[in-house]
Amino acid sequence: MRGWGRVGGSDKRDELKVAWLPKGRGAMMTDPAFLRALDRKRLPAVMVALRSERGRLTRLVFEGVASSAGWARLGGAERVAWVVAAARAAGAVELASSVLASGLPVAWVTRWAAFPPPQLPLHEDQVLVHANSVAIGNVDGRATIVSGGSDCRVRMWDAATGAPIGAPLDCAAHDYDRVRTDEVYSVAIGRIDGRSVIVAGCGHTTAVVWDHLTEESPRRRRVWRSLSEGRAAVTIWPDDEHVSPVIVRGGGFDHTIERMDAGSGGLLGRPIECRSRTVNSVAMGLIGDRRVIVSGHAVEFDEEGEGEEAGDGEVRLWDAVTGSPIGEPLRGHIGAVRSVAIGGVDGREIVVSAGDDGTVRLWDPATRTPVGEPLRGHTAAVQALAIGQIDSRTVIVSGGADNKVRVWDAVTGSPIGPLRGHLTAEKSFHHNVVKSVAVGQVEDRAVIVSGGGDGVVRMWDTTADLPQGHLDEVLSLALGVVNDRSVIISGGNDGTIRMWDATTGAPVGEPLGNGIGAVHSVAMGHTRDGHVLLVALTWGRARIWDAVTGALVAELPNQSVNRIAVGTVAGRSVIVTVGAVYDKADKTWKKEVQLWEMATGTPIGEPYLVPDRVTSLTVVEVGGRTMIVSGREDHSLRAWDAVTGAPIGEAMRGHTGSVVAVAVKEAEGRTLLVSGGADKTVRVWDVMTGTPVGDTLRGHTATVSSVAFGEVGGGSAVVSGSRDDGTVRIWDAAAHPDRSGRCIDLGVPVTGVVPTGPDELVVSTGIGIIGLTLAEPSRS
Repeated sequence: MRGWGRVGGSDKRDELKVAWLPKGRGAMMTDPAFLRALDRKRLPAVMVALRSERGRLTRLVFEGVASSAGWARLGGAERVAWVVAAARAAGAVELASSVLASGLPVAWVTRWAAFPPPQLPLHEDQVLVHANSVAIGNVDGRATIVSGGSDCRVRMWDAATGAPIGAPLDCAAHDYDRVRTDEVYSVAIGRIDGRSVIVAGCGHTTAVVWDHLTEESPRRRRVWRSLSEGRAAVTIWPDDEHVSPVIVRGGGFDHTIERMDAGSGGLLGRPIECRSRTVNSVAMGLIGDRRVIVSGHAVEFDEEGEGEEAGDGEVRLWDAVTGSPIGEPLRGHIGAVRSVAIGGVDGREIVVSAGDDGTVRLWDPATRTPVGEPLRGHTAAVQALAIGQIDSRTVIVSGGADNKVRVWDAVTGSPIGPLRGHLTAEKSFHHNVVKSVAVGQVEDRAVIVSGGGDGVVRMWDTTADLPQGHLDEVLSLALGVVNDRSVIISGGNDGTIRMWDATTGAPVGEPLGNGIGAVHSVAMGHTRDGHVLLVALTWGRARIWDAVTGALVAELPNQSVNRIAVGTVAGRSVIVTVGAVYDKADKTWKKEVQLWEMATGTPIGEPYLVPDRVTSLTVVEVGGRTMIVSGREDHSLRAWDAVTGAPIGEAMRGHTGSVVAVAVKEAEGRTLLVSGGADKTVRVWDVMTGTPVGDTLRGHTATVSSVAFGEVGGGSAVVSGSRDDGTVRIWDAAAHPDRSGRCIDLGVPVTGVVPTGPDELVVSTGIGIIGLTLAEPSRS
């Protein structure tokens, strides 16, 4: 493949068709010029040729890596290293081994990796087009994804390949129609007279039906205009031998639901009057042998139909044939009900609802009572729901205004996920709401489809052996021991705490803390009676879990904690917290230090104040005395007695910016401290004397956000990482006498570094966790 970098796009596509025939499948993967040329846009077409299941997962994982901001600057050796990392995360052991054995230059070697489950973005407009609605189903023998957008168009996608099918379907036949329809708010897939159709709810008054979908120009079979005003929410009853398909449209603002014979286009009976309730969502299903319509409603307007809304939303059931109400409304949500679904769960029909209160609720339609407790985890309104099957179990999928897609076991109510992929407000000026979700089957595997206000339709593969990892940025990392096994503890922006075998990367136990908020710090300790406890800091509050059983042990009452550390005082494990407190005497905010009994979460002694802002924290025992060492905003480090709060020695000064990270170790009879700061430097100190040890370590081009001591090549080394420059640096005096250090350029934010053994390092990043081997790799 000589000259790959000079080959044009269309020629490359033609070359791929030949290069990836079975007999030559590995040729391109071992070509250095090809690997150096890999970029985000070219990658899907290239790696799709990895036809095995593991190869397919590698492609999806690698695509997520290649979308990172720092990818463009990486050289060929770094890109080869990421191919290996992606293969490790996907479990493609043979692929990883073949790349390493190929003789290609590799910047670093991955032992194991844990990345988020891969997802495939199908569509991302460069204009303000929101993906308001999605559906997945069988269209004339092909698994197809359908999306409706704010540009008044419907799009189709091949669910197996992600390729678009035909041109977008325009809901507006004329400019006048476009003004009236403005957006596609809902889509559904069904069959009429044995032919696949797409139904779209457009604007405030229109439903459009297309058929002949596999032809070059699908036919607009029918346009159904209603006198009702409101965002159209549509669903279609499946075609069968006995019942003609029915399209149901929620009228929205005029509080009605209309039923249409999908074949003739005629209205079925009078519109269903929903009193003074705005219709936000409709669904159809069976309760016994009875066809029913389920509707979700907004809060009630005042008697004049104007002014402020009052009261809470509700869920209503209707006989789909007669239009008569079935029983009393289902009430429990606080605020509007935004989405409803109906399906079979554990042998009975269940109604599911979600709304502005951020909860998902299950209802037994026969008894009109809630099923279990509300499902909580979203931190904003839940806009979308779907029920489906994944690995033979029924799941509920929800999408919210918090930018997350969550998956729940419908029987137990336990969370599976969440999945995160839609853009955050910081990354896009689009709305980040997940507006629609669907569950379907593609080539015998279950997939989840989501559409959002960022204009992206995403497909999530739910294969049982998908890579396991945090579903958002990993924020914190620590090392511990559980059942005589070294484990890595990680905390993520997805609100979960996870444990991993430090050697193999295998998950240990189930994730903890679903829905508690971003986990900024984690630590592990052991009680006198042998219990292993895990501490995590989220949203200003520290929580303690039993690391073996996963049970929540305690939640510390202080709600303003911003730093935690774990240590030993008089033989017992303690938690040290630093939090903000307002000093009324001098009218300033100060930092309050409190010790807590780790086994019970009860406070030890009285808190004491420390001056200036503490930006990093660690605990160390020296000569039987427990000390707290902190990095501070005033560019200094300070040690003090953990029990009394009395300062020990003078402040350690040398940094010219905030001290962001600290770590300690015992070496040759003295206690050493390593610090990293906003001044881009790493420094080593003797804790007892407060004096620097050796030279200042320079090389990072941004704030040093994590530091540690490790062992490399049989000698002691300092390891550091930077979130902002995306690199890990290793300073080994024997290997790098010039103190420049070895640089591992990952191209993604580095949020934590933890040495786990000789020549072994675990790194947390903005996209996942990587276990590295620190032996110098080949770069020739």
